[in-house]
Amino acid sequence: MNYLIKSTGRSGTHLLQGALASLGYTPYEVDVLKVFSKKYESFPPLKHGKIFPTDPDNLVIHDHSTWVPNNPEDYVVILLKRKDYAAQILSIMLSKLTGEWSPDQYTTKEVKPTFLDLEEVKEVWKWNLRVRQLQEKKIIEQTWKKSYSVYLEDIIDLGNYITCEFGEEPAHIEPDLLDSKFKNPRKPKEYLLNYSDAYDMLVELGENNNDVIYTKEDIKSALERNTKRESNEKR
Repeated sequence: MNYLIKSTGRSGTHLLQGALASLGYTPYEVDVLKVFSKKYESFPPLKHGKIFPTDPDNLVIHDHSTWVPNNPEDYVVILLKRKDYAAQILSIMLSKLTGEWSPDQYTTKEVKPTFLDLEEVKEVWKWNLRVRQLQEKKIIEQTWKKSYSVYLEDIIDLGNYITCEFGEEPAHIEPDLLDSKFKNPRKPKEYLLNYSDAYDMLVELGENNNDVIYTKEDIKSALERNTKRESNEKR
């Protein structure tokens, strides 16, 4: 049996994946940029040079894309979300500022606080929501071993264990398994100088706008921006 954690950026996916990996599942991470740009040699493309097993078993997969396995009946799919959607988007904006998106990238380098471009924040909000809508559609269309919708805040705040079930039996994930190394040590409020204005704007926009639609040209443009950002970060 395998776990597939579907989410969008800054939802706590590494945190949940790390907890399940500590229970014996092998972690993999789908390369979301390669999925959307269709630039890959094998499918699904994975980060860190890994190749997807021909006979996958006992895996926990971190995935921000809309990829669906060929055998979804062998997967427990978890749609991981955040109740505070505005905070999630501003966490994304912090990562865009620092270039630090995952635990292996977190540093203590000096980062100059900055003011956010609120129009850019809106675009990130729209993109993030659209991807999540597509993920939910893909989940509904398939037959899974089991499927769950889970909020990050519930995993962190409910006390001694997660109350939802994972797999055949409830998996009581003790707080000690939620390793702090998977949490971003930086706080968005300390680096985003107009955090409060951006947060209020996002709360007003809401998270259930079903009119958010992206064309192929929108997606292509966003991918080109992301690819350019990654290239700049590697220099």
